[in-house]
Amino acid sequence: LTNLTGLESLTSIEGVLYITGNNALTNLAALNALTSVSSVLAIADNGSLTNLSGLDNLTEVGGDLLIRNNNVLSNLTPFNNLASINGDLEITGNESLISLSGLESIINISGNLLIENDDILSGLTGLNALTSIEGDLWIRFNDALTNLTGLGNLYSVGGELYIGYNT
Repeated sequence: LTNLTGLESLTSIEGVLYITGNNALTNLAALNALTSVSSVLAIADNGSLTNLSGLDNLTEVGGDLLIRNNNVLSNLTPFNNLASINGDLEITGNESLISLSGLESIINISGNLLIENDDILSGLTGLNALTSIEGDLWIRFNDALTNLTGLGNLYSVGGELYIGYNT
């Protein structure tokens, strides 16, 4: 599977959207009309996915947003219209992710925020609008992380704050 052609008219999903294990998938352009996912949105283990273009009109994720192990994914820019996540935000194991740009509209995360094993991510710029996390904040095992710039407006973490093993 190299693309999602055939899903161009899809505007909402009243449940879960998993896009996982599609090693030849290069883009999500066919999802350009999608505005909401009422539960979990998981984008994981897509070895050729370079960007998330196609999710530009997404305004609501009713549950978790999971972005995991997409080895050539370099940015998150299509999430510009997403203001809150009503679950966890996990950004883990994306070896080519250089920036969190695209997340600038997220103000609140109702669950946990986990940023882990993103090998070349050097900062957290992109989370500048984030003011509260109702769950835990875990930032760990990010080898190139040099600063936490981007969390300057964060005033509340409802659970644990764990920062470790960022060499």
